[in-house]
Amino acid sequence: WNALHPQTKPLVYMTYIGVKEATSDWADALKTEMMKNPGYFQIAQIGLSMTYDGTASSHYEQDVAAGLYDKQISAFIDGLQALAMPAYVRIGYEFNGVAWNGYAPATYKQAFIRITNMMRARGVEAATVWNFAMDGVMNFQDYYPGDAYVDWWAFNVFAANHLTDPNVYRFLDSARAHGRPVLIGETTPRSVGVLDGQQSWNKWFVPFFALIHSRPEIKEFSYINWDWSQYAQWSTWGDARLEKNSVVRANFAGEMDSTQYLHASSESAFRKTLGYADAAPPATPGTISVVQNAYPLKLNWNAVTDLSGLSHYCIYKHGVLADYALTLPYADKTVVAGDTITYAVTAMDRAGNESAATPGLRVTVPSVLAKAVNGEFNNALDGWHLSSYATGAAGTIVIDSSSVLSGRNSSLTTVTQSSGTDWHLQLWQYLTVHSKYKYKISFRAKASAPKTIGVCVQQSASPYAVYFNGSHALTTTPQTFVDSVVVNTALMAKLEFFLGSSALAKVWIDSVSILEISPTVTSVDDRPTPVPAMYALHQNFPNPFNPTTTTIAYSLPMSSPVSLKIFDVMGREVATLVQGEKPAGTHTQRWNASGVSSGIYFYRLQAGLYSETRRMLILK
Repeated sequence: WNALHPQTKPLVYMTYIGVKEATSDWADALKTEMMKNPGYFQIAQIGLSMTYDGTASSHYEQDVAAGLYDKQISAFIDGLQALAMPAYVRIGYEFNGVAWNGYAPATYKQAFIRITNMMRARGVEAATVWNFAMDGVMNFQDYYPGDAYVDWWAFNVFAANHLTDPNVYRFLDSARAHGRPVLIGETTPRSVGVLDGQQSWNKWFVPFFALIHSRPEIKEFSYINWDWSQYAQWSTWGDARLEKNSVVRANFAGEMDSTQYLHASSESAFRKTLGYADAAPPATPGTISVVQNAYPLKLNWNAVTDLSGLSHYCIYKHGVLADYALTLPYADKTVVAGDTITYAVTAMDRAGNESAATPGLRVTVPSVLAKAVNGEFNNALDGWHLSSYATGAAGTIVIDSSSVLSGRNSSLTTVTQSSGTDWHLQLWQYLTVHSKYKYKISFRAKASAPKTIGVCVQQSASPYAVYFNGSHALTTTPQTFVDSVVVNTALMAKLEFFLGSSALAKVWIDSVSILEISPTVTSVDDRPTPVPAMYALHQNFPNPFNPTTTTIAYSLPMSSPVSLKIFDVMGREVATLVQGEKPAGTHTQRWNASGVSSGIYFYRLQAGLYSETRRMLILK
């Protein structure tokens, strides 16, 4: 990005994910990176793997084809919807890399078709890409799923001799015969690099761009700007970073100045090149309203449709484009404790026409913001990930509703294999951190046997800087642990529980809280009561109860009209405990049941659109 001229920035951003690793929030970190340059619209190019790269025996495309990973594919598509940008998806990229990916032709084709059908059924603006590797076997047609499922053909080219290899031209000829555009999915000057300046340029870059100019079916290329020499397995590949040699940088930037290339610019300018006849902008979305003034902040407006198809909604903060959204309500995960934000929304269609903006809405975020996602595990494992980072570390995770530490559920991780290094097995979730803000982390935990676990706040991408790293000794008795850290940077991070220490045990974790505290809050002890992250109706206490009074607690993430009523087993209303507006926070209500008989009763909370019912038992 920084090596190129202001008007010739890259339009495409590359990333990778495995089907096994796909969760609904997988695209959060990607979106954070892609939104760092306001005013420049970009397209994601996603390598979607069905193997463990470099280990051919680990391929699982046969299980994808059989439907065993439909849940993960659906979560992957959830991420595409949250990204709300167009994307190239290289399904099982380098399909013919038998030596390192291990895909078999029949099951690869079936898996490709299954993923394509699921993507298209959801209506995401994504192109399917069939990606051939020059280092693989050459029987590429054996892997072809068919024109009905493949939008783009692609090939990866690295070595200088690849650029003139007859198989490249055979592949391009086949693509043209099938009427398919071609992208170069991955390219880098392998074993040439940039450090020799003009010599490097002549040896690799000149024939590379000659190939592009000679074959008009090549419509996109993705250059990997990376120092390969720092990694043992690629130590001979050299340093491919354009900024490391002024000659190569200048020559590359000059090539990009050609009018033959499309570059990152405004979304409207990009979409005007796509040839739509539609020139009418969509209708203006309706007035914005706040659904949840907590984390994530949720906004709503009236949905719109368009003749050429809706690309997405454009979210403006203080008049600057800040985000995109496809689904409603819109969840803003970038809010910061104590912020005051003015939002406006437009609708962008696929032809590049943008609607007028909604009236601005001013929202003030609480100065102490509860940022843990699903910290009580009441939404199963939503937002949480269990990852192993070594072959000697393994575990399983389930939701335990029988031995809970608080509320209805706890997470239960069974450590089945240990490498002896705690961070090799992690339970984690994404966390956006901000400079000068304090983060107070608390949780309840126990183990089936004494075990030490780590707690870490760490950058989510290379170089994986650590901002906090502590440890806690778990026993068989539930304990509450509290840590805090002031972060001096703003980026996408992770909250991580390191579970890989040598003791093989079961670990229960619950009531995870992450409070982001604005620098304006001078004393944590004097901070306002944190606002709950979601609506919740808690189990009454005690239960069963006798004597005659029990306490019912409920949580509101924002001021809401509240109805709390008691019903008998026949559905008849017994008592109304609360009826009216209540502020955000956790509230308690007592009920004197002296006037009713023993038995089962139900209490129901209605707050805004939220409704939940729980059971209680009176024993007199």
